[in-house]
Amino acid sequence: FSWIGSNMEVWDRNIRKTIVPGKENQCGGYDNWLNSLLHAAKVFGKAKIHSNIIGGLEPKKTILEGVEFLTSRGILASVGMFHPTTGSGLEGHQSPEASWHLDLAHKVADLYRKNGFTLEEVHSYHSNGGVAGVLYRIEEEYFEDGKIKDWYLPLLQSNLQKV
Repeated sequence: FSWIGSNMEVWDRNIRKTIVPGKENQCGGYDNWLNSLLHAAKVFGKAKIHSNIIGGLEPKKTILEGVEFLTSRGILASVGMFHPTTGSGLEGHQSPEASWHLDLAHKVADLYRKNGFTLEEVHSYHSNGGVAGVLYRIEEEYFEDGKIKDWYLPLLQSNLQKV
């Protein structure tokens, strides 16, 4: 295997009870779900366990607390963007603006870096690691100290002139 996924979906305990009641009522609840992730990370190692949190259902601060907790324990936590499904109980719930999600993705990429995940580990998850994974790749490959790397600047300028 290359990795195992077990999604928390929502980090906040109370919100999670409402959003994913099946995981709460039929799968042992929050603590059981979290403990299974932690145990799997010990057994299989860093970046072999992945867990998704849905961005837009709880405060950004809470999501980042979850990502920090998981990534600091070797679990690659990604954040997907909430989009309401027609006919679901959340139909009509509005996801935050794109800028909110982009800011969240940058902060998740920072947590990948802070907790020592390599670009290859991040991209082992769904081949790109979601928006945060794409940002992580751009930041790692094309930027250094907040500036575009010397080798990439002529290529970027050339491509911009074609537009």
